[in-house]
Amino acid sequence: MRTLATTGRNVSSAGTAVAVVLALPSISVLAVFALLMALAPTPAAAGMTTQTAGELSLVVGYSDGNDWVGALPGSQRSAAGFEHFAKFSTDRGDIVTTNLQLRASYDSCAPSDEAWALEVHNAWLEYRLGLGKKLRIGHFSPAHGLEPVRDTHGTLAQTLVGMDLGFKKDWGIGYSGIAGPLDLEVALQLGSGMAPAPDDGSYLASAQVWTPPGRDSRFGVSIVRGDLRKATQARTLPLPDYAEESVEISRAALSVEHSAGAFMVLAEASAGVDDSSTVGGALFQVDYSPPSNQRWLFAWQVRVWDSDLARGGFSTVTGIAAAGYKVTDRLTVRAALTELARDCDHAEAQATIQLYYYGG
Repeated sequence: MRTLATTGRNVSSAGTAVAVVLALPSISVLAVFALLMALAPTPAAAGMTTQTAGELSLVVGYSDGNDWVGALPGSQRSAAGFEHFAKFSTDRGDIVTTNLQLRASYDSCAPSDEAWALEVHNAWLEYRLGLGKKLRIGHFSPAHGLEPVRDTHGTLAQTLVGMDLGFKKDWGIGYSGIAGPLDLEVALQLGSGMAPAPDDGSYLASAQVWTPPGRDSRFGVSIVRGDLRKATQARTLPLPDYAEESVEISRAALSVEHSAGAFMVLAEASAGVDDSSTVGGALFQVDYSPPSNQRWLFAWQVRVWDSDLARGGFSTVTGIAAAGYKVTDRLTVRAALTELARDCDHAEAQATIQLYYYGG
């Protein structure tokens, strides 16, 4: 555990580009990303294709502990925004891809002057280096667990990373490529989550390998090292409040995807150290889409996490039974029953309904 300094200090790295980005006061990361977007190839220099989709998520729930609530614990809240893709290419293929996804959200559980927020989810620029190699800069998922390959942005059933790291995406620079028969991804990020926190030396380094896609079973292994700043709100602007002390973490994780006909089985387990405490948890999920009507998707999930494994038991256990129906290609209605238990002596049940629109 490290008390945060009141003045910024630089973060060293092996690569000059990484050092420049991460050594800047973190709010400047947004400006650096905007500059890179501006420097990307223009239509005069390369072919360009774009796609923009609007997003609307309306969430309402009822909890036996908090009456009416406007969010599922740890995941969705009512929000509206958009996602914009752009690809720049030559006759030899794509050169640069950009993705900007942001939304304005409303948290009915927050005080009225803090209920509205701007959330930046994806905000990255990716250079294709050839032979399957890519360099990415901006806001994207750490190379850890199921989230980079599942992307649970709009779903009610989330992956383990929210309990594990405390956020799903972070600002920084990453590389992906092929290591023999394996898919490889590494990232060096700020360690502050949705908002680029003031520079104080925090960081998050992650690396993950996956067996190739296209098989019934796929396995991933990741390792993480970092000094994280924990935010109390999931937002980019206004800047969230941060804990006074950062947390030094290390993790090792195993992730599994297995397809069996109409079923998809997902599992992940992560364990490591937060400061001097041994922590860990796991997720098991089964998805089912009836072959006779694939507009339906059912999911059953259990997530467990403990912030001190030495004492025994799990500090948080979450069980979810969810169903979704695709009304049109753009509109989906989802419902979930969630049972959340903390420290084995407090349980809260919640029913949630989500109306989710995504499309051009």
